[in-house]
Amino acid sequence: MAVEGSQQETRVQGFLLTSVVHKMLRNLLRLLLL
Repeated sequence: MAVEGSQQETRVQGFLLTSVVHKMLRNLLRLLLL
C-alpha cells in the first residue's frame, strides 16, 4: 500500500512538472511568434 501511494505521488509530481514545462514552452512560442 505504501509503495502504491508513493507511485501515485510521483505521478502527480510528474504531471505538475509537465504542466509547468508546457506553460513555459507555450510562452516561449508566443514570444517567438510575436
